[in-house]
Amino acid sequence: MLGILALLATLIAKKKEINEFYYKEIAKLNAERKSKLAALK
Repeated sequence: MLGILALLATLIAKKKEINEFYYKEIAKLNAERKSKLAALK
């Protein structure tokens, strides 16, 4: 039982790290897109 809980806790922690990574990547892409649009104007 404890093993399952430990596994779940690890997965949740990893998921949080992955979400933060994706959030940063998306923010970077959005910034690049905005600068390209600004360059076109």
